[in-house]
Amino acid sequence: MKIKESVNGLTKEKTYTIFIRPEDDVNEFDIAQSFSKQYPKIKGVIAFSRIVQIECGIIIVGLNLTRF
Repeated sequence: MKIKESVNGLTKEKTYTIFIRPEDDVNEFDIAQSFSKQYPKIKGVIAFSRIVQIECGIIIVGLNLTRF
């Protein structure tokens, strides 16, 4: 997990971006709830990705595969 802090130059408002890698063993909803409880007036973005299912295949259309 990686946390990046950003400060708006005009308003001096802090925002946080939390990056959760697929190999991290954390639940993004638990992170969101704990962040909102700990920092109720600070904006935060949680970015995550999860691979649910991978399908691979080849479709060959119109190819004659018989021997001559």
